[in-house]
Amino acid sequence: MDTPAGQPRISYDGPASAELTCQGCGRHGAQPFELALVRAGETGPWLSFFRCPDCASLTGKGDVGLHRQASPYGALAGQLARRTAVELFCSSGRQIYGLRSFRGFRPERMLDVGCGLGVGPDCASILYGCQATGADPSEDAAYAAKALSFPLIEAYYDPSAPPAGGPFDLIQAWELIEHLERPRAMIEAFRSQLSPEGLLLLSTPAAEAVTRDADPAQVIGALAPPSHLHLFSERIGDQIVVAAGEVLPERCTAEEGWALYRDYLERRAATLPDGGDFKRGFQARRLFQALSEGGWREVDALLAWFDRDLERCWNIILERDAEQLATLFASPPSPEKLTGLPIPLALVIFAQARQAQRSQDKERAVSLFMLSAAAGRFTQASLSPLGLMDVILARLTERAAAFAEEMSAHAG
Repeated sequence: MDTPAGQPRISYDGPASAELTCQGCGRHGAQPFELALVRAGETGPWLSFFRCPDCASLTGKGDVGLHRQASPYGALAGQLARRTAVELFCSSGRQIYGLRSFRGFRPERMLDVGCGLGVGPDCASILYGCQATGADPSEDAAYAAKALSFPLIEAYYDPSAPPAGGPFDLIQAWELIEHLERPRAMIEAFRSQLSPEGLLLLSTPAAEAVTRDADPAQVIGALAPPSHLHLFSERIGDQIVVAAGEVLPERCTAEEGWALYRDYLERRAATLPDGGDFKRGFQARRLFQALSEGGWREVDALLAWFDRDLERCWNIILERDAEQLATLFASPPSPEKLTGLPIPLALVIFAQARQAQRSQDKERAVSLFMLSAAAGRFTQASLSPLGLMDVILARLTERAAAFAEEMSAHAG
């Protein structure tokens, strides 16, 4: 089977079973083999995964979490990984899920374990004045804490020595428990740190996303080699989201949730200085949201901001440089070439194309949709050697190409 560039190969050859303890349901015993991953240049399995016959969760066995294959791109890999996460919408939707999903839920103390880029504690602080703390030893978390000014515990969460400041009204851990050797012990530690009416929010890739019939890119994305030890069953899409507490708050309507989301994006973007990647990321997320909702006045205002940002920070004027950009996007992609481009460029061009389409300037709209699709493909292909991808960028690229094709056919 084909897999993304730079990724391991999927193999369905392995032992019949292994004696393991499932961290999903706690069952101990034989688990049948599901699949294995094989590193480039090797023949034997690197990581093998076994499926619990009771709950269908997956358990990994092998060099999980220990091996880190050095990227040939060195520091550039980390730089682009961070820029992609920040500039492509800041992952804000998932990290503030709990804060915008429950009516009347106003946590006073929050702990975000594995906070990454810190959008969770930042949102809690801005919307609710919450005393919000992140816990994460990564360089990305330290970078975000400085940019967004939230308290950070630069260490892994230790279940035997939980941080001061509890009990917490909200503890969240997005995409964390699949990395742990004993996630059940971690969850018990979280429960002990909750206030009486506190809420625990978890998310994790779903075991159902890993099957022999699934697309290899989906399998690799869910297993994220070499870091995932367990994948749990009963999914929501390709992800499991769990909310737990003694009393669950009342759910917001979709409209109420999106209103909170927009409020956070607008208020946070207003406080960040121009020229920074976080400002660019929040503005990109606002632009994407405005396009999705048909908020054309906001689209106009955000495009005006991006015009200034492109010229000031990247020396790009789209009207002047469209042909030069098209030539660049037609050249062989590489991570190095992205260093001179804003990551959300495909989105900005797409928004301009939509405005041209609305004003009945079909020739310009088709040209811009084609340029947006080319920018999206170029960005995705340049990120692929680093193992980076973004679903929204992929869908945006497909939509731009479809608009260009449809409008060209009608024009003909």
